[in-house]
Order: sequence, then structure tokens, then C-alpha cells
Amino acid sequence: MRIYGLFFLSGLAGLIYEIIWGRWLVLIFGSTTNSLTATISAFLGGLAIGSFAAGGIVDRLKPKTLLRGYSWLEAGVGVTALFSPWLFSVIRQIYFGLSDGSSVTTELLVIKFALTALVILVPTTLMGATLPFLVRFLQMQIKLPDVTLSRLYAVNTLGGMAGVLAAGFVLFELAGLGGALAAAAGLNILVAVLAGRIKISEAENERAVPAVRLKISPELVLGVAGFGVSGFVAIGYQILWTRVLTPGMGTMVYAFSSILAFYLLGLGLGAWVYPVCRRWVGRGGGGFGLLQLGIGAAALIPVLIMHKTVMPANLELVMRLLPATLLFGLTFPAVMSVIDQPGATGRVIGWAYLGNTAGAILGGFAASFVLIPRVGSSAGIVGLAVVNFVLAWLFAAWEKKRWGKLPVLAAAGALFLVGIYLVTYKRARLLPFKTDWPILEAGVQGVAHRFLEDEAATVFAKGKREKEEPQLVIDGVATTHRVGLTKYMAHLPILMHPRPGRVLVVALGMGNTYRSSLKHGIETDAVELVPSVPKMADLFHQENITSYEKGRIIINDGRNYAFLTRKKYDIVITDPPPPFNTAGSTVLHSVEYYRDLRRILNKGGIVNQWIYAYGARADDISMAIRTFLEVFPQVLAVQKADSPGGIFLMGSDRPLERNKVYGILKNKIVFEDLLEVADREYVSTELEPMEIIGDRESLMNQLGEFPLITDTHPRTEYFLIRHRTTFAPTLVEDELIKFIAELKNGET
Repeated sequence: MRIYGLFFLSGLAGLIYEIIWGRWLVLIFGSTTNSLTATISAFLGGLAIGSFAAGGIVDRLKPKTLLRGYSWLEAGVGVTALFSPWLFSVIRQIYFGLSDGSSVTTELLVIKFALTALVILVPTTLMGATLPFLVRFLQMQIKLPDVTLSRLYAVNTLGGMAGVLAAGFVLFELAGLGGALAAAAGLNILVAVLAGRIKISEAENERAVPAVRLKISPELVLGVAGFGVSGFVAIGYQILWTRVLTPGMGTMVYAFSSILAFYLLGLGLGAWVYPVCRRWVGRGGGGFGLLQLGIGAAALIPVLIMHKTVMPANLELVMRLLPATLLFGLTFPAVMSVIDQPGATGRVIGWAYLGNTAGAILGGFAASFVLIPRVGSSAGIVGLAVVNFVLAWLFAAWEKKRWGKLPVLAAAGALFLVGIYLVTYKRARLLPFKTDWPILEAGVQGVAHRFLEDEAATVFAKGKREKEEPQLVIDGVATTHRVGLTKYMAHLPILMHPRPGRVLVVALGMGNTYRSSLKHGIETDAVELVPSVPKMADLFHQENITSYEKGRIIINDGRNYAFLTRKKYDIVITDPPPPFNTAGSTVLHSVEYYRDLRRILNKGGIVNQWIYAYGARADDISMAIRTFLEVFPQVLAVQKADSPGGIFLMGSDRPLERNKVYGILKNKIVFEDLLEVADREYVSTELEPMEIIGDRESLMNQLGEFPLITDTHPRTEYFLIRHRTTFAPTLVEDELIKFIAELKNGET
């Protein structure tokens, strides 16, 4: 039992590493899908290499040597992981010399993969080697390699689930990324020490299954190939399930942590109950085929149910993930029952893991770059279910017992035809109801609308209808409207700058800010993470904003572009996506981001950061403002007088002229631009739309005690414990007015 406990802790540490490394690498490469795919591929690739390499030697080792080797492997993981922050700084500088952030190419994807491997290949290879060592060690006591594997895989996966929860809900908030990394490394070293203290008697040490030469049998080839396809489907499902669950569960980091944790829970429980189910699923190709049939059905049925039904997000999570992941958890030991060769178990595991991981890597690419943009997430799930049915039919046909294969053959064939029919003729009607009903509603109303899915997000947009404003919804969240605030984001800093020549807009959205900047005749770049967003622009504007002579839209992560670009700007405008605490939002509020912006500013340049305060907690907004003050020596906080929903934070290295905040409606370009979203009576040159909240000195006096938001301590993204244990008002209605008034008191 001690071995199982140690492998649980090892799995816990491993998932903490994966999340930390993924986040650090996104900060270097950007939060684009190909960056994430490169990171996951390198992580899985290291595990596969380690498992395959270790599988080639463990069959020749005795128990004491196996246990000692496992101890050294765990220590090696912890020690090499501690070097990763230093390696991240190295590859950051290498990548800076290779890209300017203006494009995302296949060549860059290869470079990202290579640089990621440079950092994490050694610790992940050592991680991958631990499984063959322990399976071979325990096989000598239990003599059932599939049962041994199922238990080890279960505890390691459940440990991974605990690691996801520990990192996402506790460690990142309390200790930051560096503290979480140290905790994970400490766990590995603890496991190494405890494993080294386990005593093995001489009798046990001499008890071994003699090593034999691996036989390349049909069972081995078909089993590894089938397990590879199973890995392809499993990772594809994970990506697609996350996409379809996001609109209901929300875009907070805790929702993503919950989805991943629940996915791992199903895998772990499935592997744990394998000994009970061994009679049915551990009986050769027919058992594996039966599992594939069940997985496909478990994935297909919720797609049909969710199209017609709205249910609580947590219940939907259970229905979509639990049945299928339980069956996936049974798959690895079931494959072992088919392909194991006594005396060559380590090499068999190495080959099986290699095949499964290669499939998983291809599945990640296919789901992100083929299924989602070409057929959509829901139809993609059905497509993967069809692959399950094909696999089920093939393995059932391979089964020698006629009575056991006929029902599986019939069911797999029938469901295959159903799946083909759905993805061929009913693809547009497979969307979850929460996504589908706005599309149907817009069609009934006769409003121009469009729904697109790409590798980054799901996007729905509709044009103006009577008194209703156009709408842009990304991953289920309404992000922006055609309102004056988004226009002021451009007009305010442009009129405050003496000679603006080039503007950068981070986050295109509907294109209001980008378009308003171009109306001044200024060269303007806009960086947008989601490729489908610019394709919606014609629903919001009469002219084609993607073809302005002085405008350029760059598809990339805005934070990454600010880090990489060699261009200099006079004005940089950032409009982070709502809500304020959304996952990934801190990269556009951190000290490091503002330092990158200051680096790409010309002398006297202005950064205009939109702080959307409405609905956020006062302490979160205070930290965001305090962080901005840390970087810019000259600051003015401004708000629209009749719309206290947020704050324009303007920073520069030179004094900002306060008098230029007032009277901006007297500018003809501004006045005519605002008439597009308000009537002439409302947009009057006699009105004073802007008021100053404070400058750097007054704001620092009010907020100087608040901690900073940094890349390694993303405080406003990981906030659950603080929100549960401390009080701060939520800034809605009177509380927001009161908060702004208190900031103004510092000004007076």
C-alpha cells in the first residue's frame, strides 16, 4: 500500500508541474492554441519517451534495484523541475530573438515545441519512466500485470486530480507559481526518500519473472494501435468537452480546473474498479471493443440531450464526462490484458504508452485545428464517437468467441450509421441549447448574425435591431457593445498626446476603439487573440474595418505581442475581456505587462488601460490600479461622468496635461464619431463628458498598501480563499459610486 500512496503523491506533483509549466510557457509564447498544443505535446512526449526507455530495461532488474531506481527517478523529477524557472528565462530570450509577434506560423510552432522540450523534457521523461518501474516491481508480488497497472494508474491519476485542485484552488493563490513549484518538488523528494526506506527481503529480491524477448505478435500490434487511437479520441474529447462546457460553467479559472479535475476523477475511478470489471473487459479484443462501444455511446448521447435541454452546469459536467471517462479509465489495463507477455511486461507497457501518447498528441492537434474550426465542437464529439464505433467493430470482429461479439458488432454498426447521419445532415443542429437558442432567435427576428468556432474560442455575433445594440459573445460571455466608452478609449489619449503617430489597440472586440483611432488618420495596429472576431466586423459597421489603409489587424495574444514587437508606439490602449476576474486576465493587468508596454512606448507616449470595475470587488480593482501605478511615473485616472462603470488609467513617462481631459467633444472628429452611437442632443459640446478621479500621488496615497499583480502571483485570477475569508464590497450601483468618490477624496 505504501507504493500506491507514494504514486498518488507523485501524480499530485506531476499535475501541479503541468499547470505551472503551461502557464509560464503561455507567458512566453502567448495564449494561442498552437502554443498550448506545443506545450501539451512536449509534456506528453516526455512521458512517452521515459516510459518507452524504462520499459526496455525494467524486465531485467530485481525488486531492490527497481525500487532504488524509482526513488532516484522521483528525486530527479523534483531537482530538475526546480531548474525550470531559470530555463524559462533562457528560452524567453531565445524566442524574443526569433519572433516579432506579428504572425503565427508553422515554423514558429516547431520552434515553440523545441524550446518547450528544452525546459521540460528531462523532468517529464523521468516522470514517464516511473510507471514501468513500479508495475514491474509490483508484478513480482501480484502476478497480474493488468491489475497492477490498473491500481497504479488509478492512484496516480487520482493524485493528478488532487494536484489540479490543490494548484487551482489553493497553492497559486497562497504561494504563487514559485511556491507551488517548490511544493511539488518537495513532494517528489519526499516520495524519493520514503521509497528508498522501503525494505525488501532477500527472498523477495530473488522472486522474479524471468525476462524474455519481446514477441511482435498480432495482439501486440493491434493492441498498441487500438490504444493509440483511443488516446487520439480521449484528448480530442477533453478539448471538445471543455469548449462546450465553458458557456455554462463560465470563464473563471476555477471552471477550467473543475473540468480537468473531473476528467481525471473519471479516469482514476475507472482504473480503480477494473479488477471488479475484469471478467467482462479484460477478456481480449472483445472486451476492448465493448469499452469503445460504451465510450462512443456515452459521448454521443449527451450531445443529443443537451441540444434540447437546459440543465445546471454541474449536472451537465457529470453527464458529459463521468460515464465516458470511467470507461476510458478501464481501457489501459484492458489493453494490457490483451497484449501482455510474461517476462516482457515493461517493454509492453513502454510500447503501449508510446502508442497512446502519440495518438493523444495527434488528437490534440486534430481537435484544435481540424474538428473545431471545420465541423464545430458538438459535431466533433459525434465524429470522435464514430471513431469509437469503428474501433469497437474492429476489435469485436477480432474476438474469437462468437456469442460475445455479435451484439457488439450489431450495436457498433448501428451507432456508426447514426453518427455519420448526424455529422453529415444534422451538424448545424447539434449545438448545446444554450448556444443554439440565440442563433435560432436571431434567425426568427431576421437579424443578421453569425456563429463561428475556431481554435481559440466560440464566437456569436448579431447586428443592430431596432433599439437593440449589436452583440458580440465569446465563449458565452457578452464582451462589448457599440457604446461611447469604447470610442473614448481611443479619443482620450489621442487628444492628450501632442503628436500621436502610431497607436496599438490590444483586444479588437467589435473594432470600435480601433476604428475611432483610424478616424484621426493615425496608423493603428490591433491585436486580437480570437481569429473569428475580425470576421464579425461587418455586422457592427457599414464599412469594412479590416481593409483600412493605415490599419492592421494582427491575430496573436496581445500580451505576447507586447513582449515581442520591435515597433514603437505613441499610444497603447488595452481593453481586457470581461468579467474582471476571468481566466487569463491577469496577463493584461500585471507589472510585467505594463513594463513591456513602457518599453514599446516612444518618449512621451501614453498607455490607456481600461479597468472595468462594475461587478468586481473593490480589493481586486484596487490591486489593479496599484499595479499600474508601480510602473508609470505619471498617471491620470479618468472616468466618463455619466457612466461610472469603469476607469481610464492613463500612464506616461512625462506629465499628462489635465486640461486636455476636458472639452474633447469640441473636436469635430470625436463629435461626429460619437453621433454614431448617440443622438445629437445627448452628444453636445456643452456637456463635459470626462472627469478626473486622481493622479499618481493621490491614488498611491489611497491604494499604496495593496499588493501587486504579477505573472508569478496572479492575485485577481486566483481569489477564492481571499473572497471567502475577507470582506470587500462588490462594485455595483451605489458601492461603485462610493468607491470612485473615495478615490476622488484623495485627489482633493
